Amino acid sequence: MPIITRVLELSLASAPPGARILRVNLRVGSLCDADPLWLERYFRVAARGTAAEGAVLGVRRDGGPPGEAPAGEDPIPEFGYVLESIEVPDEPEGTPR
Repeated sequence: MPIITRVLELSLASAPPGARILRVNLRVGSLCDADPLWLERYFRVAARGTAAEGAVLGVRRDGGPPGEAPAGEDPIPEFGYVLESIEVPDEPEGTPR
């Protein structure tokens, strides 16, 4: 749960003021024992009542040997995680059309 709490804090701090978060993309190290299914469940619980409520948590595990990363990506510690990105709507909620 501490991983998800921190990911949620970073996501909320990174979102534009008043924006609803639609998706959070997380990359975890190849040896991180956090199960993506449980990370998603914890995220749904932690996000209740926040701008991230209802957001999807996408979890991608580094698949290569420890210390290596896919081409063009920085390696992350084998047991670590990186908040890759968040997705928000193009227009803040309540914006007149």
